[in-house]
Amino acid sequence: KGNENYYFGYEIDPTRNSNAGFDAQENGKFVLGGRRQINENVSVFGENSYDIFGDRRTFTTQYGVDYAPSERMTYSFATQLGRVSDDVAATSFDRYAYSFGAQYATQDVLAKGRIEYRKDTGATTGQGNTDTLAVSAQLKQKFSENARIMASLDAIETRENSGNIAKGTYVDGILGYAFRPVDNDKLNMLLRYR
Repeated sequence: KGNENYYFGYEIDPTRNSNAGFDAQENGKFVLGGRRQINENVSVFGENSYDIFGDRRTFTTQYGVDYAPSERMTYSFATQLGRVSDDVAATSFDRYAYSFGAQYATQDVLAKGRIEYRKDTGATTGQGNTDTLAVSAQLKQKFSENARIMASLDAIETRENSGNIAKGTYVDGILGYAFRPVDNDKLNMLLRYR
């Protein structure tokens, strides 16, 4: 139908490394999902993911809502529930994740951001709980046909309450400027700080 779509597929991570021990037995997963447009402003989606072939078997379910009050602005909310069973480490845990995102887009500006809170709860005796907060933001602005800027930020903070899993912080920020005169195709300049 015009306001509904459903999909089923098999997904393999293109960045996996078959020579690395962690990813050696990760052979892909089945994905089943759908999206439905409720009205011109609201759509809902759901997706199930089944990884049954690797050393770390997972079953996750994700549900979400996208709300677009105007052509330029979109808000999204999603929740994910799942179980990860690791045969190699003989452990398993339940995952609960909640995310909120916003996007503003015009012909000259794209600004978007997402914040996610994830809690992994040990299902095996002796495992602790891991709390993760992730933030992702991106800005692209076209000042003229010749000049553009871009900026992005990805940050993750992980805390674990039993001391069995490493906690840590990851931050990656990029600021860039591109100058490409439309009347001189021999000059292209890109400055980037990371």
